[in-house]
Amino acid sequence: MPTLYCPKCGYNLTALTENRCPECGEVFDRRALRKQRANCITTRDLVSQMIIVPALIAILSLIITIFFFPVGAVISVPIIIGMNFWHAGHLAIRHVQTRKYQDGEQNVPLMFRNTGLCSMLFMPTEAVLSLIIYGGACALVLKNIDMI
Repeated sequence: MPTLYCPKCGYNLTALTENRCPECGEVFDRRALRKQRANCITTRDLVSQMIIVPALIAILSLIITIFFFPVGAVISVPIIIGMNFWHAGHLAIRHVQTRKYQDGEQNVPLMFRNTGLCSMLFMPTEAVLSLIIYGGACALVLKNIDMI
């Protein structure tokens, strides 16, 4: 049975038999809370996605650079930034939903209540990681094939 939290105060509702939070008195619907729970992302998933996805984006950009050099090198940086921006926005939406679900609407820190603010934290982290991986990989690959 998944852990269910009160949408108002964040109280753990899992073992309750009635549909009213004993902490704040909020009436809740178990079915709606389970559906909301399905959209949650764990901290572990969040961190792994902020490492794995930028690395995959960097590898894709490297492949584009190699096969379409020199034009590929020029278009790869906007691709990296655009794809990371999209992914960071997606993660921010899921993270905000998770924090609101687990902590209750009122208990979520201000910077995690707003999806835009949250994505502004995630986007630079992902983009910088991708650009570092891409730059290092480009230097190694292009040096080995005598393009530099």
